[in-house]
Amino acid sequence: TYVHRAVTQNIQALGCDIQEFEGWRSRRDLFQMVDVTKPLPFRDGQFETVTCFEVLEHVQNSSELLASLWRVCSKNLILSVPNC
Repeated sequence: TYVHRAVTQNIQALGCDIQEFEGWRSRRDLFQMVDVTKPLPFRDGQFETVTCFEVLEHVQNSSELLASLWRVCSKNLILSVPNC
């Protein structure tokens, strides 16, 4: 995953998803379950870079999610959506 790659390059990273995956069990410090339809459980500007890949098309109110992502981001917000 992107998180594992980042960590091997000495980059601090945290992966989030709505469900837990088997590979997370050994690295709970790198992964957290988060429901993006609720306020994100992070401080304002906590992350220099926030990435959100293939998520916006799955939420009802994407503008609320974008506002939450922007709130926890201090510098870069990278988004990806399929075939928009």
